[in-house]
Amino acid sequence: MNNKVSFKQERPWNEYPLGTKVHAVMGGYWERVKLGWKWCTGATFPTPGGDWLKIELPTDEKTECLRYSLMQKQAIHKSATMIPRPRYKYILVNGGGLLR
Repeated sequence: MNNKVSFKQERPWNEYPLGTKVHAVMGGYWERVKLGWKWCTGATFPTPGGDWLKIELPTDEKTECLRYSLMQKQAIHKSATMIPRPRYKYILVNGGGLLR
């Protein structure tokens, strides 16, 4: 699985790509759909609930390019010496560091 997992909201909820999953603390998840965020049991909401724990982006080619671009910007911003390559599993930690 090559999904990027984040424990920090990096942008407004409506800017996440379709297929993004936001997992809840006590189980279950919201999935980004055209009309908002669909809870795993079927109801659709404008945003995920306040008890969300982590964000998992989908892995398709378009999203992969966007993710790689975002990682490059973060690496340059933090003056990192290594720019991460796409198709690897990265975890963005609350402090902003990347783990591989």
